[in-house]
Amino acid sequence: MSRKIDNRVVRTYTAEAAITAHSIVVWGTNDDAVKLPGGADAGAIVGISLEAQATAGEQVQVVVAGSAELLVKAASPNIAKGNAIFIHGTSGYGKTATLANAQHAVGYAEEAATADDVRISVEISKFSTPAA
Repeated sequence: MSRKIDNRVVRTYTAEAAITAHSIVVWGTNDDAVKLPGGADAGAIVGISLEAQATAGEQVQVVVAGSAELLVKAASPNIAKGNAIFIHGTSGYGKTATLANAQHAVGYAEEAATADDVRISVEISKFSTPAA
């Protein structure tokens, strides 16, 4: 089921494992399931979790289009407004990166960040970069 909230599309999925709020989620094993990524740049991105879900098998709200707040690692390298945002690791945090390998991006930063563990607004525009 989809619904629009403040010019963003939010869908409900089943959490395959515990999911933290404001994290990038990828497809799980089942069609309606999502989970945190298996590593940096690992997995086909579904969107950004709107809420936390501590229990596997329960529902979680995911922003799949529009803007959403995302936790990022931005101390090094810093994130500039407009940078593409990729999967940092198993936490589901975002990062910016130089494009050396094939990577999945969730979208573009709408704000700058220079520290780790902060939330920024990201315009969701999922894409994959080719292998170098």
